[in-house]
Formats: sequence, structure tokens, C-alpha cells
Amino acid sequence: MLGAVLEMECRLVIRNLTEARIRDLLFASGIHRDEQLKDLMVICHKTMRSYAVQGDVRHVRTVRVKIDRCDRIGSREARNRAKALMSQIRSGVDPTEGAAETGITLARALKTYLRGIQAGRGNPSIAIVGRLAAVLGCHPSALLNEGTVG
Repeated sequence: MLGAVLEMECRLVIRNLTEARIRDLLFASGIHRDEQLKDLMVICHKTMRSYAVQGDVRHVRTVRVKIDRCDRIGSREARNRAKALMSQIRSGVDPTEGAAETGITLARALKTYLRGIQAGRGNPSIAIVGRLAAVLGCHPSALLNEGTVG
């Protein structure tokens, strides 16, 4: 049990992360936090090293956001991105949440598409419209505002 605790303590190291030190970090060596910017970290995986930032959203839950791989960007750029992400996190925005829903339904998208076809961008067969209407559970004429396609 004590060995597991010591191993975990060794896997989280706080140091001044410079380009040279990051390059010298061993793969699979764990998490290395930055002394200057406490929320910035380098995570050493088995085959790569990546920058990440970790913080609390409204003191409710902790989020960790990957910034980029260490071989793609430098430490200065990673610090700039980390500051921007931490600004969002501290203001209560969770950068790991997905985008807001667009509010468009499949039926509305299909109507827009079929109106475009009817306006001269092609001419689908009535069989295709019939099959799509059956999938949506409506009458084929309901897919278009102005009658049927054909």
C-alpha cells in the first residue's frame, strides 16, 4: 500500500517547465505541473507528451482540457492557451461541454434540401420523397410547402 502511494507521489512532479526540460521528460513518467502557471501540466503518455490544463468549474467539478502535443507547440504558446482556457474555466464556462444544439430537426433540414432541389438544383424521383416521408412518418406532400416534387 505504501509503495502505491509513493509511486503516485513520484508520478506528479512540480517544476519549471522549459523546452529543454520537457524534451528530457521520460515517456510514461506521469504528470508534470508547471511552477509558474500551476494549472498548466505536461502529461507524459507511453508514446507522446501533451500539454493540458486543469481547473475547477464553479467549484463544482474539475475539468482537464488537452491543449496540444508538446512536439507541435512550444511552452510559451501552451502557457498562452492555458491562460485563455483558465480564464474561461474561472468564469464558469466548461470548455469540455459540447456545442449548443442548433435547434434544427431532420424534417426541417429535409424540407430545406427538397425546396432547393425543387428550385432547380436537381429533380429527385417521387419514390425517394415517398421513402423519406415514410421514415419521417408524414405524407410526401408535407415535405414541401408547395406541393410535390416530380
